[in-house]
Amino acid sequence: MPIPIPAQVADALRRSTVQIQTSDPHARGSGSGIALGDGRVITNAHVVRGAKLRAQSCCDSAEFPASLLRVDRPRDLALLSAPGLNAPPATLA
Repeated sequence: MPIPIPAQVADALRRSTVQIQTSDPHARGSGSGIALGDGRVITNAHVVRGAKLRAQSCCDSAEFPASLLRVDRPRDLALLSAPGLNAPPATLA
C-alpha cells in the first residue's frame, strides 16, 4: 500500500526539523525550526530571545552553537546560522 502524500510530507519535514534551545541569565526556552541547508535554520522570532542559542538536529541529535542572522518581528520569523549542522534541508515550494 503506498504511503499517502501527507505522510510523505510529514516524514520529509521531520528529518529537516531542528530543535532550538535558548538561554540567558533569567530564562531558558526551546522551540523548533526547519533546516534550509548550509547550516541555516528558520524559526519563529519569539523563540530566539535568549542570549545563547543552540541548534540540535532531530536526525542525529548533534548539537551546535547558533547565531542570529536576521529577524522579521512582524512576521515572527528568524534566520539562524549553525555551522556544522547537517540536518537535511527542507524543500521549499
